[in-house]
Amino acid sequence: MKISNKNHRRRCAVLQMILVFAGMSANLSAAELDIDITGTSLDELMGMTVTSVSKKEQSVQRTAAAIFVLTNEDIRRSGATSIPEALRLVPGVQVSKLQSGQWAVSIRGFQSRAANKLLVMMDGRPVYDPLFAGVFWEAQDVVLEDIDRIEVVRGPGGAIWGANAVNGIINIITKDTRKTTGVLAVVGTGTEEAGFAAYRQGMLLDDNKSVSVYGKFFDRDEGYRTGGAHDDWRSRRAGIRFDNQVSSQDHLTLWGNVYHVVLGDNLQDSSLSFTDLEHTGMNVQWRWDRVVHESNRMVLQGYYDHTEFDAAVLGELRDTAGIDIQQNYQLRPGHEVIWGVGYRFTTDDIRNSAGLAFDPEKRSDDLYSLFVQDDLELIDDLLKLTLGSKFEHNDYTGIEVQPNIRLAWTPRPSVTWWTSVSRAVRTPSRLEHDFVVPGTLVRGTDDMDSEELVAYEIGYRVRPLESVILDITTFVNIYDKLATFESTEFHNKLSGKVYGAEAMAKWQARRDWRFALSYTVTQFDLEAESGSGAGQDAIRRAGAVNTEDGTPHHQVSLRSSVDLSARLELDCGLRYTDNIPALNVPAYLVADIRLGWRVRDGLEISLVAQNLLDNHHPEQTSTTATEVQDSIYGKVTWRF
Repeated sequence: MKISNKNHRRRCAVLQMILVFAGMSANLSAAELDIDITGTSLDELMGMTVTSVSKKEQSVQRTAAAIFVLTNEDIRRSGATSIPEALRLVPGVQVSKLQSGQWAVSIRGFQSRAANKLLVMMDGRPVYDPLFAGVFWEAQDVVLEDIDRIEVVRGPGGAIWGANAVNGIINIITKDTRKTTGVLAVVGTGTEEAGFAAYRQGMLLDDNKSVSVYGKFFDRDEGYRTGGAHDDWRSRRAGIRFDNQVSSQDHLTLWGNVYHVVLGDNLQDSSLSFTDLEHTGMNVQWRWDRVVHESNRMVLQGYYDHTEFDAAVLGELRDTAGIDIQQNYQLRPGHEVIWGVGYRFTTDDIRNSAGLAFDPEKRSDDLYSLFVQDDLELIDDLLKLTLGSKFEHNDYTGIEVQPNIRLAWTPRPSVTWWTSVSRAVRTPSRLEHDFVVPGTLVRGTDDMDSEELVAYEIGYRVRPLESVILDITTFVNIYDKLATFESTEFHNKLSGKVYGAEAMAKWQARRDWRFALSYTVTQFDLEAESGSGAGQDAIRRAGAVNTEDGTPHHQVSLRSSVDLSARLELDCGLRYTDNIPALNVPAYLVADIRLGWRVRDGLEISLVAQNLLDNHHPEQTSTTATEVQDSIYGKVTWRF
């Protein structure tokens, strides 16, 4: 799709309007009107509680893990229209766009559409597909205004969450319905955002019960490619959530969602492989929290997930059900034991084709798990030790043990040093075990082992000034038995290490002005076994399962959020991503600008320009990838 001079002039004109409008309003600052635009103060950020590290509430400051919390206000002010776009704000997360609706999201390397070392959850429900142990990001969505926060843990979480939580965890947590009462209506359109809208209505049924229902749709234009891309992204979804404070001790939550997503416009063209996809699904989820007393808490939760996808060369119908029970018990002040057991059952039915198949076409798998964790204050409010392990049994490799040890030292309330040693595994997927190319010797194998990781981390979290927060993490990941493709089947013949650092700084320049800066460096050193077909050339080649140079080595992000007046917000961001040698993707620098106008209480109009500084640029390359274009869209948000 060629970008016309007319469209380019229109975009330039809109940007000029943004700058003029911002300049006209800059004379009335929020500081003069005593407004705190950041939503969450630095004090609140340091004391914010998270649950994704240890399945219990603990403050960010004292957490012995590389944790980052993306708040609802962060998402709103970023101008992001999808979850992968919002994740670009998180240091250490690598996000690239392959097509209009296809994304590669990873942490600490191994970035591809089929990234399989990252556990992604929606309110604690895993959303990865066991077919390839990755995530279909185009099918994962919610009303962004209803996200309470996204907790991102960089580094292994296998000791709590189990297999596939190898390089990190992303847990998308939605708001309690008591926080979403009233009506929310969102509508918008733009150059790439052909149209989008969302409607949510929440209500209090009585003093203890509340419910909300929602509907959402969007149509996204195709990416850029000479001759046309034909990779439009269309989504429709609806859902309901119910919260009931049954008693002072018990809280019950029920969720339900249905969706239909289409990528591209030609599902019958077999030459397009997985370029064009159709996703249909529904899920139900429930959670019961019971506080027996202040030192004893139990959580029981379960879910059922039905997913279908259809492409020209393959189709999948999958049903998954899971249940977990967890208990937190405080033996004495400063000493808490957490344990839990879980069971997951998944069954699939694959639609094979003449070019791609799975044998058997139907398969069912069981996963049993047990975890135990001991949190002990060695020295009150100064030194904390965490020991724990997950024990799992799966149908591919049998029993897997994933222990960890974490130590946090807090010499002052504003300073925390922490370190950890963890083991995590990525179990084989259905693809590696049962994949077949009809008429050839190419097929999966029963001999695949789990990929193994032993990770060493050191972190430093400090508030050197009242207006500054610094968070630095260094890591060395030692991998063994990484998957390789040897002539006709998969094996585990690659090993080595990935090491790097992630740094983040936030500066509250004024009460109404905040800066955020992050830097990530990731380096690979992988080596194939002697005689393996995955030599260094193969490791670096585009599309390799594990690519040494398939991840940008350097990433930098700088954001500024300021209130220009009592009702006018301006958010600007710069993102630099290093080149990706294995994919021949050059380095790129892009800018994003958002101007928000609070017309009155409950009514907001925003204008967002994204991926500026170039008309289009590639973020991944393949025979089907398209380029990301600069874009502008307008949005109206109405709450009443």
